[in-house]
Amino acid sequence: MPFLDKLLKKNPIRLGLSRLGYLNSTSPVVEFAMKRIAERKEESTNDKSPDFLSHFLKAHELDPDYMSPRKVMAVTMSNVFAGSDTTAITLRTILYNLLQNPSTLEKLLVEIKTVEKENGNYVSWSDTRHMPYLDAVVREGLRIHPAIGLSLERVVPCTGLTIGKHYLPPGTIVGCNAWALHRNEDIFGKETDEWRPERWLECSQEARLEMNGALFSFGMGPATCIGKNISLMEIYKFVPALLARYKVRSLCVLT
Repeated sequence: MPFLDKLLKKNPIRLGLSRLGYLNSTSPVVEFAMKRIAERKEESTNDKSPDFLSHFLKAHELDPDYMSPRKVMAVTMSNVFAGSDTTAITLRTILYNLLQNPSTLEKLLVEIKTVEKENGNYVSWSDTRHMPYLDAVVREGLRIHPAIGLSLERVVPCTGLTIGKHYLPPGTIVGCNAWALHRNEDIFGKETDEWRPERWLECSQEARLEMNGALFSFGMGPATCIGKNISLMEIYKFVPALLARYKVRSLCVLT
C-alpha cells in the first residue's frame, strides 16, 4: 500500500528528525552490516580467506565510482537477508505451525523415529529425500509464510509479452507476490489460509507438480534465489535433528 509507505516510512517529518539525529531509523540489519564493514576495513586482508565482503570492498577499491560505499552497504545487507534471515523465517514458520497443530507434529515425529530406528542413527540428508511427511511439512511452511513478500519484479523484454488477453509492451515492470499466489485455491486447493501439510500428499501427481511449479518462495526461472539449495538442505536437516533431540511444546496455544 504505497500511501502507508509514504505515511510511515517516507514521511518528511520522520525523515527530517532522522537526519537531525532525533530519531533512530536504522534497522538492526543495517547496523549489523555497518559493523561488519567497519571491522573488515580494520582487519588485515591476509588474515582470512576472501569472502563476499572482501570481494565487495575490493571492487570498491578498483572502481569506487561504480561500487560506491552505498552499493557496498546494499549488497552486504542483501547477503545478510538472503543468507540467514529468510531461512530462519521459514524455520520459525514450520516450528510455530507444528506447535499450533499438535497432530501434524505427532505425524512428523513418528516418521522421524521410524527412519532413525531403521538406520540406527540420526536422520541423514539422503534420508530426508525419502520422508514424504517431512517434505510436505517443509513445502507447506514455504507456502503458507514465504519469507519474501515483495513482488520480485521483472522487466518485459523487447519482444513484448502477452498474458491471456493482455499485451504488455517492452520495458513494462511486472511482478508476482508469493503471498497472493500461494493463496490461489485453483492451484493449492481449499482453505489455503490454513496449515495443512496433507494437501501435498492427498493430491494427484499432476496437482502436486502444479503446486510445486507455483511455489514462489525462492522466486522462479533464471532469477531463482542462488542460495535455494543450501537453504533447503539446512531446513530439511535442522527440523528432524531438532525434533529428534528435544521435546518441544508451545507455552501458549493461540486459537
